[in-house]
Amino acid sequence: MARVIPDDPPRPYTDADARRDRPWRPAPTRIGVECVVIGGALMVLGLATQRSLGLYAGGIMAAAGVAAWLLGARRVYARWAALVREGQKVQGQLGHAQPLVLIHELLKPPQERTSILHYEFPGPDGERRYGKVLICSCVRDRLPPNTPVDVVVDPADPKRSVPLPLALMVAHKR
Repeated sequence: MARVIPDDPPRPYTDADARRDRPWRPAPTRIGVECVVIGGALMVLGLATQRSLGLYAGGIMAAAGVAAWLLGARRVYARWAALVREGQKVQGQLGHAQPLVLIHELLKPPQERTSILHYEFPGPDGERRYGKVLICSCVRDRLPPNTPVDVVVDPADPKRSVPLPLALMVAHKR
């Protein structure tokens, strides 16, 4: 049974709520994991060929990946939580989800891979805006294309937006 975080007071939506068991994935985590995988492969290749350059380059790339993974994701979580708390709600529409093609994603089972979910919504100026978010493929069936959806938008920066059901959704534990 999935838990749903209430969007009404008395309990405020925090950045811990933004990251706990969420089916959406921040881009820095995907890029960070990819750097860790490639860096690890370079380190193994450097050890196997006894080349210190591969070992050092792989170590630096893996360390940069871990930093992007942890620090970048933390920043994204805090920004999403602030957006959900303070943003303006508008009516939007979901688009199609496309698979994200990265090396580490190809090694996962299909239901755990990351997809790019596209959506559209009216901006503050009335112009049609488009957004996208990375999601777990396990929720693609729960977010069918051409479905009306509430989108939370930052009126000062309409590029910052998120479909509200996705922000409040919690992934099933397996």
